[in-house]
Amino acid sequence: MVGDRMTDWFLKLIDPDPFEAQRKFEVLRRRLIRFFERRRLAGAEDRTQEVFTRVLKKRPDGLATYLDLIRFCFGVARNVAHEGWQEPIAIELPSEADGKVDPPDSAPNPEVELMRTERAQLIRSCLEALPREDLELLESWYLGEKGSHKEVADRLGKSANALRIRRYRVALRAREMFRQRGLR
Repeated sequence: MVGDRMTDWFLKLIDPDPFEAQRKFEVLRRRLIRFFERRRLAGAEDRTQEVFTRVLKKRPDGLATYLDLIRFCFGVARNVAHEGWQEPIAIELPSEADGKVDPPDSAPNPEVELMRTERAQLIRSCLEALPREDLELLESWYLGEKGSHKEVADRLGKSANALRIRRYRVALRAREMFRQRGLR
């Protein structure tokens, strides 16, 4: 019941006419989805829903017009996007990338072995498609050095923040290559 009143408040703020309110709401929803997609954040629709949830929870009194609502929604969207940039990116490698193999006494299934081999080759080809400096950055960031990321940045002659942003973008490119080739 409370949720219905909040939704009614939201739609009436958009437009008194219910059909026009639905149309404008859909336009706003699509604009917010594009906002997140342009920033290359995963789950644009989920993030858009999070914006609406926060707006309905906050329900600020200063919103008097549809334009005020749009501005407020995009302010909340910037906060949600900022939180999304703070999320760590993890690139999961298959277990065979660790060098672990089945014990010699177990008979491997040829079908499973073929799938593992093909997957490992796809991952290897994705990583080899990256420029050498990007691959070295990922290796030093995730696999190599146990020191602080500041030390890696100093060694490469970049600021720690610039290196973090570059690592984020490289990881996104790698993840997109994995996705395009059918890997998760």
